[in-house]
Amino acid sequence: MARLAKREALTLQPDGRGDDLDDSADNLSAIKRLFQGADVDGTGKLERPEMLGILKDCLPSFTDEDLSELFDAADRNPGGLVDYGEILEFIFGMDESEAEILEQVNFVPATQPQLVISPPGLDGIAAQLRRELGLGADEGESPVTWERFKNGDPNVKYNWRAISGRRVIFLFDTIDQARFFEQMSLLQALQGFPLPDGEDADQKWKTYNDTGSYSWGRAAEIAIVIPWYRPCQMERTSRWERKPDGSWSNSDPEGSWLDVPNAQTYARLLITPGLPLPGAEPKATLDGRALYRRAKERLVDTALDVEGRRHDILWRPPVTLYFVELHEEHPVELAAGDLGVEVRMERFVGYFLSKFKASTSFIGADKTYVVFPDHGAYERYLSHAVDDLGLDLDHILWINKKRVGGAITQEKALRFDTGIEQGQKDSFNPDEYVMIIDDFTNSGSTLFGAVNLVRGMTPGGELNASIFVSHTVAAYDEQVLRGILKKLEELGPKVRFATTDTLPQSVAILENHPQVDVYRLAEFLADMLR
Repeated sequence: MARLAKREALTLQPDGRGDDLDDSADNLSAIKRLFQGADVDGTGKLERPEMLGILKDCLPSFTDEDLSELFDAADRNPGGLVDYGEILEFIFGMDESEAEILEQVNFVPATQPQLVISPPGLDGIAAQLRRELGLGADEGESPVTWERFKNGDPNVKYNWRAISGRRVIFLFDTIDQARFFEQMSLLQALQGFPLPDGEDADQKWKTYNDTGSYSWGRAAEIAIVIPWYRPCQMERTSRWERKPDGSWSNSDPEGSWLDVPNAQTYARLLITPGLPLPGAEPKATLDGRALYRRAKERLVDTALDVEGRRHDILWRPPVTLYFVELHEEHPVELAAGDLGVEVRMERFVGYFLSKFKASTSFIGADKTYVVFPDHGAYERYLSHAVDDLGLDLDHILWINKKRVGGAITQEKALRFDTGIEQGQKDSFNPDEYVMIIDDFTNSGSTLFGAVNLVRGMTPGGELNASIFVSHTVAAYDEQVLRGILKKLEELGPKVRFATTDTLPQSVAILENHPQVDVYRLAEFLADMLR
């Protein structure tokens, strides 16, 4: 009840009616005017009947019992009177001095919905996600500009009014590696940034840090979403040895070389805590929260600074890191999971299978088979084939694959495991349907190899089949994508290719082909983020 009342009170018009505001700064002024208007004797306190009258006007849907409960929640010192400070604390979580500062900068905690931001390469997905979340396709001017100086160095700017106090969904682009530093810098700023007082303009913004003439801003929550994780194959360390011909082998148990696990280090960088205060403490926080963790209880977390002195730990917005269809989940989760950040591994395959089952292409579990091009994919997605398609275990198959360096070989057999017996599938009927599923592909060779293997087990070689791959990487090469389409065409119209739009440059080439289906990531992300 109290939380609901706070939310409605934060959307008051100056006349007291609970309509949405374009400028959230008016909320503070509206509350102040309502209080002063009711305080006819000028004592700075309102008795229960006076306060209940205001609440009744502002919250007409609430019962008298509800309103009385709210009055008791706001009255920190029970005595039948509430003062302006108690109202501010109850609604905004701030005291009067902080409110005065925030009125001066014309800002109070944002009550607008969550915000979606992205670098240019993911703008299309971001626009679709806004629509799915009910935010509209266009929120006006972007809150982030991804400009660069003439020499190519980043010159990123962000609108602090749009970001402070809001849940920010950050679609992080790992494809365009030239954007890595500026995205990381923005992530740091979202966790905490100084807003210099206007008076420091005369000093070219050079004194606020020493004088504390600034307010401290931050997002309320940050969701970092990685549609495609480029370093995903570098998730662990292997021993390598260089062969006489100059190539590398990871099969030598005495290998003298190690590869850097980039997938782990990249994830670790993504969740690096934000910057400390720039100097002296600020006058106020823009969101009305305590500056430090647990400050209200005076049990402040501390740590050692660079000079060995103990200092308080700033409150940071909670961060959640979302990966979509990660190739190897556990090593990355371990690398990023010990800094108080929630790491979520989201799988699109189950979502795709649910969509497929509801489509006219699904001919029933008894005539449908799923083939995974390696045992790793089989282990990852076995439960989805059972739960989302309702397949029996002998309808869920895999091909053994061996990778040495850059070379891949596939066994010419389809295996299954029912838990009671292990066996091989040797033949298919022409009226059956086979789906080949994997998380990503660089060339399509193992996927098309699986189709050819299945067709070779079908009388006449004719069989309805589809390939689904969450991420069509295609070595980030247009010619490789053209090659995938050529292979698809050679298999004929009974074979379809489905993928997502996690790599927009791939989709631009694939989406208009008559044998290709593209599933939009935005709907999946919206369900995930709600």
